[in-house]
Amino acid sequence: MNRFLLKSHFFISLCALGLSLETAVVLDVPFQSVWLYTFIFFSTFFSYNFYYIKTDAFPHAKVLAITGLVGAVISLMQMPYIPYLYLFMISVGSMLYLLPIFIPFKKTQTFSVQKLFLLILIWVMITFLFPVRHIHFNYGKGLLLIYRITLISHLCILFFIRDETMKNVRGSL
Repeated sequence: MNRFLLKSHFFISLCALGLSLETAVVLDVPFQSVWLYTFIFFSTFFSYNFYYIKTDAFPHAKVLAITGLVGAVISLMQMPYIPYLYLFMISVGSMLYLLPIFIPFKKTQTFSVQKLFLLILIWVMITFLFPVRHIHFNYGKGLLLIYRITLISHLCILFFIRDETMKNVRGSL
């Protein structure tokens, strides 16, 4: 069961949900509709499973991605308020992140770093900007944003190092 929770990206989707809820608590803003938080969970679940849809290491990725997509679409249709600008930016960023899986192209030397920055940007937008209706920045909110960027950056770098190490190990076998 623990293996499923980690391999299915259920845990990472819960992390996105938790960070979104943390934003509301720390900024002392009212919680949004449950559908917004459901959307954050399912869209993260979809994206992470969709990323692995073409690999043999995750045989259930297609079913889980479809589940995530259905959950995201249903919750999006139920949301009373949709922050379209953030939704558009997150969608475009996610598509740019996922596109190299399906369209082969020549990768530059900085491709991995660009991908890392894009992932950090998407996570900060979905967990900090998306769940808050109207945000007026001040010193405290700026510090929280810096904290969130730092936290997400550290986590993404650790996973990036792990993924690069795994690629090198697989490549040397």
